[in-house]
Amino acid sequence: MNVALNVHEQAPLDLLPTNIEAIKKAFIQIHQSPIDAANDQLIRPPASPEHVLQVKDWLQDLERELGIKAKVIATSSKVNTYVAAPAAVIGNEPVIFANYADNQKLALDAFEYVAVGLLGIQRLIKDSKVFLRIFEDIDPDTREYMAKRNELDLTKPTQQELLVKLYLAGLASLNIKLTWLERREAWQRQMVRLVYPKLKMNSLDLHYLLLKARRKIRKDHKK
Repeated sequence: MNVALNVHEQAPLDLLPTNIEAIKKAFIQIHQSPIDAANDQLIRPPASPEHVLQVKDWLQDLERELGIKAKVIATSSKVNTYVAAPAAVIGNEPVIFANYADNQKLALDAFEYVAVGLLGIQRLIKDSKVFLRIFEDIDPDTREYMAKRNELDLTKPTQQELLVKLYLAGLASLNIKLTWLERREAWQRQMVRLVYPKLKMNSLDLHYLLLKARRKIRKDHKK
């Protein structure tokens, strides 16, 4: 299955959101940016060969950091994938659609979204029950917002799982860095959850999950 989602400009976050409600507000904010309407167009003209090369250049440093390269193409139709989105995982490979990467920030956001938020999470989590567990901890307003935006039927577990994947991918595009203390707290919460599985997943847990997905990508590509 090819999974894709729009990634938009967002204001920089000075502080780590401390709860899922705060994440929801940040996540909705990035989808209400001025370029939102442009990114939601179903059809965008293919990027020029020069712009494809420019996007590749923008991504080089981040690719070296994660140890994984993204395939950059002019438009999704080149791989028979028709989505109004800047990136997708296709054949276990992150693919960036250059006609959605209008500037370097959007290109980097798209890379974080697809390499960490989609591919990394896909490799890290193999059990659907984990996604369904996270789904239960996302507040109802956020679930409704995501369901409407992505036309999901939340009566179906497979659609609930997809919502979580798209949600985590969107959070990955925020590229929030955890401090050492935050990482330690998240690890401790992970240990507590082994004996108390009902402990609710909060925003710190979700960002720690994305950190582990990031590490997974780096580890896999060092082999």
